[in-house]
Amino acid sequence: FVLCVIMPLIAATAYYATIATDRYASRAGFSIRGIDTSAGIDGIGALTGLASSGSTTSDSYIVLSYLASRELVEAVDDQLDLRGAYSASDVDLLSRLPPDANVEDFLIYWKMRINTQFDPSSGIIEFEVQSFSQEHARDIADAVLGLTQALVNDLSANARSDALKFAREEVELQEVR
Repeated sequence: FVLCVIMPLIAATAYYATIATDRYASRAGFSIRGIDTSAGIDGIGALTGLASSGSTTSDSYIVLSYLASRELVEAVDDQLDLRGAYSASDVDLLSRLPPDANVEDFLIYWKMRINTQFDPSSGIIEFEVQSFSQEHARDIADAVLGLTQALVNDLSANARSDALKFAREEVELQEVR
């Protein structure tokens, strides 16, 4: 009991009370909404009016995947020098990113510093990022939000382009008929 419970408890308490570097978290949330259409393209969508809900859900899962992606962490690192902040000498050894960490290790470290949640019923995506200063955590959250917004805008532009292309093809088909 002493070896398995008391000693680890004393060690953890000593570490968190004296050695551990403070962590700060910044949280943000957003929702991805589809275009509200009164009639869908297919028969079921026309009857239910839910033609865009599948696209919105799949876009939400794309965003969730992007939040844990190498592409995002490298973009945020370019903007805010994440490697420098996470591997600073004033960060305790257990929380510090090794300065010579390769890309895969950096991505694993990033996944420990970002937490994501998605509520499919409301369509709300929330994420929380951690850093070792309040300002840096807020800056990371702002950068992640901006990059995610750019991704969603690209997805929306592609969806609009595909819908327009489909509509033009349908018009041409009806003109031929």
